[in-house]
Amino acid sequence: MNIIIVHHHLYTGGVTKVIKTQIEALSKIPSINIHLLCGDFYDFECENVIFHHLPEINYLKASDTQVDITNHKEKISASINDLCVKVENPIFHIHNLNLGKNPLLNIAMFELIERGVPVFNHCHDFAEDNRPANMEWLSSVIEGKYKYSLEEVLYPNRPNVLYGVINDEDKKLLAHHKSTFEKVFFLPNAISAPPELTPNPDKIRQQLGIKNSLPIIVYPVRVIQRKNIAELILLTALFKEKANWCVTQAPKNPDELIQYEYWKAFCLKNDIPLVFEAGDACDFHELMWSADRIITTSSKEGFGLTFLEPWLYGKAVIGRNLPLITKDFKSQNINLNMLYDSIFVDDKDFIDLSESEKEKEILNIVYSKKYSEDFILKNNLNSLLEPILESLIDNNRKAIQSSYSVHAYGENLNNIYDRLIKSN
Repeated sequence: MNIIIVHHHLYTGGVTKVIKTQIEALSKIPSINIHLLCGDFYDFECENVIFHHLPEINYLKASDTQVDITNHKEKISASINDLCVKVENPIFHIHNLNLGKNPLLNIAMFELIERGVPVFNHCHDFAEDNRPANMEWLSSVIEGKYKYSLEEVLYPNRPNVLYGVINDEDKKLLAHHKSTFEKVFFLPNAISAPPELTPNPDKIRQQLGIKNSLPIIVYPVRVIQRKNIAELILLTALFKEKANWCVTQAPKNPDELIQYEYWKAFCLKNDIPLVFEAGDACDFHELMWSADRIITTSSKEGFGLTFLEPWLYGKAVIGRNLPLITKDFKSQNINLNMLYDSIFVDDKDFIDLSESEKEKEILNIVYSKKYSEDFILKNNLNSLLEPILESLIDNNRKAIQSSYSVHAYGENLNNIYDRLIKSN
């Protein structure tokens, strides 16, 4: 069985981590040959994989006016068609197609499905889920230029296409599309055990330029808008005398970099000691093992790996709860009661403020000790740094290993591929 895994890029991030775990799981099944088709990549290494580089499937923005749309699309189709000739009876397993980051790939995959090639559409995010710019871009290319039906391209009604979702809310979203009825598989991400390392916080402090012995709290993300960096800055300002706070990666997207660089400058100007790009200064696994806590302030997640993975490093997760995501985890007996549901500023959640309002609130905290103390009490934020029982950490680790094992994940994928072959 030849599986061709497809994604726009292989930069550090959630989907890339899922793909690595997927490759790990499928590598244990002798009957499967793994191919990987992607655009740009950096520092990505995987054994047992046949690699195919196709830069035309990188993210394609409406502002990329220098791109010849027709020529670009034909290159994608020609490369995919060539793969179908070289690789016997391929099954395409494509990640995040419905996010709408490259409408030409949507069209190429739709035409592939129309020809009867089996496709597993593995959905992590959706353009229709509060991403109006993505939807507009999809519509302008698919309906405007190519005269296809948007619904038909995004959700083709063919026996040779199946869908995978990573949480219950996404399953409900797909239920609105009649073409996906009885074709949707619930496929929560597997969590690979990290390499076991001896924690060395002194080494990490030296690499990060930290000159105290306070706890280290890490936000292990690439800082895009939905990761809600302003809230991490708020917490850093509130607790800068009780802990060291850091975030691991800068965004790759130039549009995201503008806001990111603004917040970096804001912290520097106002003496807020948040460590940026900690993942570039030290090894990621060493950082995670040496941290005291892991935090998330994200406003939206697909699967929510950050709520699970840290427990395998023996670290508790603190920060903002996302009930629509974490309800799936709590049903597996994973205790996430240390998370907060909101941080109130007057009668509004901090997350709902405008950027300028968030900035003003952070400055109130920076320049008024009394305001800061009252803010902490009002929102019961001292609980963020309270001790967490080792037994709770151990119980969560065991629950995650049981419910999200790589072995079970590989078996689930193999069953999906078998169904695709039979339906075809």
